[in-house]
Amino acid sequence: MDGPRITVLDVTRRVIDEQEDPHVVAGEDDVSMAQLFTARSDDDDHREAFADREREFATARQNGERRTRASRTRPS
Repeated sequence: MDGPRITVLDVTRRVIDEQEDPHVVAGEDDVSMAQLFTARSDDDDHREAFADREREFATARQNGERRTRASRTRPS
């Protein structure tokens, strides 16, 4: 599959949260300014859905880390 490999969340973090220059972000990730601003618009339009997804990922990651730690402490 061809095309950009930057997520809407990555764009938001870099451009909004970290206040990076959008032109730099677009250049580093090989996306057009139109694609970058479309991603920003998508984030604004679907902010709660993206936040829900991030919470789900964080929970899944924490659960995986707990299972890994538990499996290391069990006797063989």
